[in-house]
Order: sequence, then structure tokens, then C-alpha cells
Amino acid sequence: METERLIIDAVRETDKEDYFYNISHDKKVLETFVCRYVETLESFDFSGYPGREDIFAVRLKDTGRLIGILTYFDEKDGACEIGYGIGSAWWGCGYTTEAVRCFIDWLFDEKGLETVRASYFTGNETSRRVMEKCGMAYERFSPKEMTYLGMERDLVYYAVRKDERNIRKEETKMIAEEKKVRNLAIVSLSAGTIGEPFVQFEVEIGIRRLRELGLNVRFMPHALKGREYVRNHPEKRAEDLLAAFRDPDIDMILCAIGGDDTFRLLPYLFEKGELKAAVNDKIFLGFSDTTINHLMLHKVGLRTFYGQSFLADVCEIGPDMLPYTKKYFEELITTGRIREIRPSSVWYGQRERFVPEDVGKALEPLTDHGFELLQGPPVFSGKILGGCIESLHD
Repeated sequence: METERLIIDAVRETDKEDYFYNISHDKKVLETFVCRYVETLESFDFSGYPGREDIFAVRLKDTGRLIGILTYFDEKDGACEIGYGIGSAWWGCGYTTEAVRCFIDWLFDEKGLETVRASYFTGNETSRRVMEKCGMAYERFSPKEMTYLGMERDLVYYAVRKDERNIRKEETKMIAEEKKVRNLAIVSLSAGTIGEPFVQFEVEIGIRRLRELGLNVRFMPHALKGREYVRNHPEKRAEDLLAAFRDPDIDMILCAIGGDDTFRLLPYLFEKGELKAAVNDKIFLGFSDTTINHLMLHKVGLRTFYGQSFLADVCEIGPDMLPYTKKYFEELITTGRIREIRPSSVWYGQRERFVPEDVGKALEPLTDHGFELLQGPPVFSGKILGGCIESLHD
């Protein structure tokens, strides 16, 4: 196998020193790639590696030196799992993504496999990004799957199917060329909770995560005024929404949290056609009581996205946003759309408390069984009108 800068072939007897320094003796690599640490080159038993059909060397074209390895395992029913490790001296050069892309293509085209999976330890965002750049998508979360380096480790699995490969390649190309959302505005259209002192540690978590995603975050003037002010001033809530739509620099409007009285914005948005005059093609995102705002925007012709809110989802106090939530949020900010909605493989119970002491504590995932048909034919087509049934009933 070859790429623009790499050769991928069998491990050789002469690779022992490079394998030792780039894999088995590289502690940074061993934090993310399961392998036994070896203290000295003299004690390294390399005899079992050369010639193996399931391990491949990743070499620089210009020198032929081994800088990393690729492996595949658990091959059955047209699927396999892959692993990859590149010496830390070569990180940040794009070699991992380049090698993994080529390897996946080989597994599909030469081995005839239909599905390729990979996994990473929770918190290893670099590996997650490699998988996504290679066209993989979130599949499942596996808590405490293994003990490694003296710690119980959670694994997150990603996968790509052969028939999805070309579609994903086009999407990742588009993502690399242009990010849809750069500037994000946060509005409090229902409740002013994000302005209360007791949630400021959560707000800080959310701001940090949005910035890590490359977003510039702006709170509209009245979003952080607190619950009492926001409750007593629906006209100011409406003012923030209109200002966000009118600002040409804002790409996306994210609702802070739901509530129960966003309907009180109605006269300030429709009495003189204010919303219709201000609205333009921006992404609008929120859920729960925000359903009423979605209906308002639907009335004036804007397609919106019923999904995450800032406080409930982006500010999740666990190690990261929940994987299923994050997957679709990232797709939306990078492409401006959601191509396909699939059910999550897990669901979570509700947190009993939201306190600084619980920051970083993961929720226990429970097995989900996918979409359930409540009534009507199993196959149908039409426009989707999302929302909260309770809000619609109220």
C-alpha cells in the first residue's frame, strides 16, 4: 500500500530498533495504543512481529524507516476492528490519518470486508478526530471494557461501512474545505438559568467546549440576566432573538435552556411583523419549550433544527458531551445540515445532582433498542416537524 508520503507493508527483521523507539518504548503512544511497554532495546523480544499478516509497518517514503504500525483483528462476518499507533515524534504531521485512510480502503477493496471498526479510550479526542476524518461515525460506548495501565478504561467505538465510504469521503472533504459555523450566539428565550451563580461552573465548561470546536461564542445582551429578570421581560428575550438574526456576523443561534413560557414572546415578534423582517438563513437550535420558537420560525419560512441546548447538552458535566449528542452537533456546525438520523445505541439515566464535585463523572450507559414504531405504517415519507409533545399540548 502507498500514499503520497507513506509506504505500508510487512514488518521486517530490520525494523526492531524503529519499532522499539516509536511504539514499544514510547510512553505517549502507549497511553492511547494497547501495547506492552519495553524498558530497553536489549530486552525487546521482537521475534513475533516480522512477517505477521495482521500487522503492517507504516514507513516514510523518503527513508523507508518505520514510524508506526497498523493492525486488524476480530475478523468475522465481513467486519473487522483496526488499531493504529504512530510514534509521538511524528504526531501533528497528518501521517496517522493518511495511513488509516489507506488501510481502510485496502480492507474494503482487497480483503473484501464490508465494515471496519475502531475504538479509542474516552478523552482521546485526537484519535476520535482521526476516525472522523477517515469517514467513520459513532457506533457505541462500552464502559469499563478493559483494564489497561492499572485503570479501568471506557471505549468509544466508531465504524464505517463500505457502501458509506464514498459518501463520507465527500462529506469530510467538504468539512475540511469550509466550516459552516464560526460565530455562535446564545439566547435565553425561555428561562434565565444560565445567569444564576449556581450554574456558572457548568457555563464555563460549555464555553470551553465550544471554543475547542473552533467557535466564537457570544451571549446576547439579556441572556445572562438571571431567571427573575428573564421571566419578567419577555420583550427583552424577543429583542435578543431579533438582534441575533439581524447581526450578519452570527452564523448560528443556540438556545440556552428550555422552560415553560416562551409563548410570551409572540406579540413582540409578530405584532408588527418583526420576526419576518429580521429572519434570514441562520441555524437555529434548541429543544423542549423552544418548540414554540421553532413553530414561530416555521411560520415565517425558516427551517430549524430541534436538538441540543447549551446548558443541558454542551455543558454536560461528564468527561465530554455525550457521544451521540456531540456527533450530530459537530455535523451541524461543520456542514449546516444533518444528513441522516440514526438511533443511539445507548441511553442514560438522569443525574441526581449538578455540583462541581461531580464534574468529570460519566453517566452509566444503558442499552437502547433503536427506533420503536408507535403507530402507522413502518415505511412512510414526508416533511418532519420536530418538537416536544408536552409543549405542543400546553
